[in-house]
Amino acid sequence: MHIDMNNAEAEKAALEHRWSRVMPGGMVILDDYGWVFYGKQKEAEDILFSNNHNHLVLELPTGQGMVIKHG
Repeated sequence: MHIDMNNAEAEKAALEHRWSRVMPGGMVILDDYGWVFYGKQKEAEDILFSNNHNHLVLELPTGQGMVIKHG
């Protein structure tokens, strides 16, 4: 799944709604995750994945974030 809405609340809502459809081993790509201008998105997504789903986001050299869903 690829998320690119440029809005922290919209991205968080989409992730909460669609996370159950991501199969174990499936990937989520978060566009603009590592860019300072989109810091609110990074903060919201870090909290969502660590607190609610026990996952960490890997920041890629492209500025994107990647999450691989485990079982």
